[in-house]
Amino acid sequence: MKAILFDPFSGASGDMMIACLIDLGADADKVREAMESAADVEVEVTRT
Repeated sequence: MKAILFDPFSGASGDMMIACLIDLGADADKVREAMESAADVEVEVTRT
């Protein structure tokens, strides 16, 4: 079983949380598809 503890004691924005999940190994395409299916938005994931 894998688990993650997320304790944003100073706060965290949505883009920061998504970026952290992708950096930890989440499939960027699946994250993008989930976000696009939840709302009428177009999401682009790039690494800078």
